[in-house]
Amino acid sequence: MKKVMQKTKLKILKFTLALRRLKIMLLGLYSYSNWRFDRPSLRRRSLEVNSGSKFKHYIKFLHNWRMAAYTATVLLTLIMYVGIFHPIIITGPDTEVTAAGSASAGTNVGVTSDLTLTITVPSAVAIDIVPSATGTFGQGDVDVVVSTNNFFGYTLSMQAYDPLNTTTVTTDLINADRTDTISTITQAYTGTAFQNDTTSATKNKWGYSIDSGSNYSPITTTAMPVTSRSASGESGASGTMTSTVTLGVKIDTAIPNGTYSATLNFTAITTPPDNSNTNSTFERAFAYAGVSTYNSGSYYAMQDMNSGICNYVYTPTSTSDSNIKSVQLNRHFSKEDIQMATNT
Repeated sequence: MKKVMQKTKLKILKFTLALRRLKIMLLGLYSYSNWRFDRPSLRRRSLEVNSGSKFKHYIKFLHNWRMAAYTATVLLTLIMYVGIFHPIIITGPDTEVTAAGSASAGTNVGVTSDLTLTITVPSAVAIDIVPSATGTFGQGDVDVVVSTNNFFGYTLSMQAYDPLNTTTVTTDLINADRTDTISTITQAYTGTAFQNDTTSATKNKWGYSIDSGSNYSPITTTAMPVTSRSASGESGASGTMTSTVTLGVKIDTAIPNGTYSATLNFTAITTPPDNSNTNSTFERAFAYAGVSTYNSGSYYAMQDMNSGICNYVYTPTSTSDSNIKSVQLNRHFSKEDIQMATNT
């Protein structure tokens, strides 16, 4: 504002000087007009025509017309000079027109990134085993790739289904003729114990491991946890992660040869913000709820607020909690910025 005032004062000073120059020009023009039209030759010529005739009115008109033409020319020149070199300065919070004719303005740019989650698994995992009387152990890996931009991460689980009926949960590997099966182990084993045990408890059985085959767990009818990725500090848990599930199988010669199979269905679920996590800000709660900002990222609307979003936001344990946060909401609500403390 101080800069604008200084520029305005400078323009006024230049305009005053221009008026003084105009005054001098007009005085010179007036003197020239008197010399031009009051010369003896012109007066004598007008008298020679007819000193009392109607032509004296014509000469007087001609004199006045030329004076008006000179005056109009000077005024137009002044107007062009002032208009080009001394424009009026219009100022505002976002726009300024300068003497050079340039202009500047500001705008908010906001890009909303929607919540995404993708999961990729191989189309099939083949474990080829040559059985023996005491049982032969084999294993194969399933690499599950999960990608998400959710700050708070995700949980990954799996469930086994009948290969011919993907709505029917099973715990068995089923032969193609559907008469023979490889059932699940009934208890947890270390990888070494599963391989070396010669009892019927591990023969013609299968299980899964989430630690590269160090330990095996039974296949259950409920969702089996694979991994859980959670936010750590300000870095969050968004990104791409590969989890490996190892399938272990032991078979002997007691069952017919053939292909035994099941369909493993992997499910990844995004983790919601946690009101005990200090990183659970209003912005992240709105984003998780799928609420976009308005005016290119400038603000959220109060109509989009709900109890679920409020429950996502970090709740301080006391008024002295140093992690109390606030969020700036729509400036259009009032003249002052509205602040909402997270403990309201």
